[in-house]
Amino acid sequence: MQQAAQELCRAIRGHRSQVAFARRLGYRGHAIANWEAGRRSPAITEVLRAAALVGIDVPGSFRDFEPRLPAPADPTDFATVVPWLQGLRGRTSQKDLARAMGISRHRVGRWLRGEAVPRVHEFLTLVHALSGGRAADWVAKLVPADQVPSLAPWFRRTRLIQNLVADQPWVSLIRPLVRVLHPLDPDTEIQQLAAQVGIPESQMAEAVAALESCGLIQRHGGVLTVDGGFTMDLASTPEARKTLKSHWSTIGSKRIDAPRTGDLFSFNVFTASHDLVARLRDLQRSYFRQVRALVGESAQEPDQVVVMNVHLFAFGHEPTP
Repeated sequence: MQQAAQELCRAIRGHRSQVAFARRLGYRGHAIANWEAGRRSPAITEVLRAAALVGIDVPGSFRDFEPRLPAPADPTDFATVVPWLQGLRGRTSQKDLARAMGISRHRVGRWLRGEAVPRVHEFLTLVHALSGGRAADWVAKLVPADQVPSLAPWFRRTRLIQNLVADQPWVSLIRPLVRVLHPLDPDTEIQQLAAQVGIPESQMAEAVAALESCGLIQRHGGVLTVDGGFTMDLASTPEARKTLKSHWSTIGSKRIDAPRTGDLFSFNVFTASHDLVARLRDLQRSYFRQVRALVGESAQEPDQVVVMNVHLFAFGHEPTP
């Protein structure tokens, strides 16, 4: 993340000279040059102050990255960022975070309690660990992605995946299936996966090839496998998100007609005030954050792929703006 941090500082400066930008921030000497050369790593609050100074919507970067969490009111005050980080964290243990980041639990704890302010590269690493590998998404909410060259391969890969999922939403199931069914027999892998998903083998073969080209699944010794985790950001692609929601709602409807062992479907229809509906929406968001945290803590060798689809909607008088 060190290189990405330097490039982020450079992108925020824009067309301004290093000296002029340093003066505008109230620095003397070569502070900005040192940031961009990696000789010094500024506190994340200083970088965000610089971003706000040039007109970047800093609170908006947090809000757009994770719409389900309240954005920090003033990100240049790290105390307002801490609750946002805690929201991303969910129930992930401090020990697991420290291990993922390769640093001490004490250091992580000081950041999450607001007792210390991380340097910009440390903050990127922290967000990466808390969000399931999506730090590059947050950077792209601040500055154009092409101005952070070290993250370019990640952005290209993400765009390929988003386009693939938007076009064929069931593809999102293949990667976890490969992990659950590992090791698949190379001679019958396409047939096994196609049978699980319920699509023609020719279509599955094309999807597997596309996922291999994106790096989402790999081959070791000729056997399909999955290396590491990957969380895809669909917040900036509403059409893909809409497609996936519709797809899994349709699949859920089909499973009601032909349920399998362990399927659980629940519904309730009731009257409620606008205040109660708002509380229920908050409860649903909190519920999904807890689910994501539990998934992060799950066993290293899963044996099932799970779809959770919760839908809350209302009829009657619309709330007053």
